[in-house]
Amino acid sequence: MEVLQGVVMTSPVKKGTYRASHQVTIDSITTDYDLERRDKSGDTTIQAGAQVIGTINTPFGESTVQTNLPYSEVLENGHSKVQAPHGVYGVTFAAGAEKYR
Repeated sequence: MEVLQGVVMTSPVKKGTYRASHQVTIDSITTDYDLERRDKSGDTTIQAGAQVIGTINTPFGESTVQTNLPYSEVLENGHSKVQAPHGVYGVTFAAGAEKYR
């Protein structure tokens, strides 16, 4: 849940498309994305992800947080110089790894 919140809340926001694009899957990945979905606050995206995480019914269920927007890689590489100059996923995962080290 911390990773999902970190990814969503560190996402740069213009229209809210990128922030809304983060998805959680269990024991699989998806290639879906929706350029029309918007979520400037991140609340709806976090709630949707939390619902999916809540369906894990085994001790070792694997959850994946991902985005598939065509421009997500450039954002991860620092294109949003003001809001996310060091990306989103890498920064969030590094913070999580440091916390639980």
